[in-house]
Amino acid sequence: MFSRNAYLVGSVVASAALTVALGACSEKKAEPPPTTTPPTTLEAKSTEPRVFFVSPQDGAEVTSPISFEFGAENVSVDPIEDPLVVKPGSIHYHIGYNTDCLPAGEVIPTAEPWVHFGDGSNVFETQLDPGSYKLTLQAGDGEHRTLEGEGFCQNISITVVEAAEEAPAE
Repeated sequence: MFSRNAYLVGSVVASAALTVALGACSEKKAEPPPTTTPPTTLEAKSTEPRVFFVSPQDGAEVTSPISFEFGAENVSVDPIEDPLVVKPGSIHYHIGYNTDCLPAGEVIPTAEPWVHFGDGSNVFETQLDPGSYKLTLQAGDGEHRTLEGEGFCQNISITVVEAAEEAPAE
């Protein structure tokens, strides 16, 4: 009799376990609540040409001599040719001190406050007196004319401070 009761109890337990297992498999899983914003995707890289200051950064406090580095995207930076030739998609840099961006189509002056980089270079070192400066990086074509588009000019501000004096050696 004990063996028959053990058999019945075992059958009931096995049957209950099978019912729970089958029920769990057939249950529809709860869907996560809908999101209010779409999933994050990588931002599409702009194809618009632009020039920019790599260094110094806008608002930087620097000492002289100051090292400048310029960058460009979606456009080629090339030396100008002699005689002057305009090549589509080709620019060179100009930096202006305490001046604004020039309108499109204007020839960038070859005098202060502008410095030309007709050799296609993107680095420059100069001495500036202490004070605040507005710097303008402007792209020009092979004839030194400014180009149409917001990305062809960038302004930053820097403050030049006196270098700290070194303590005398003891």
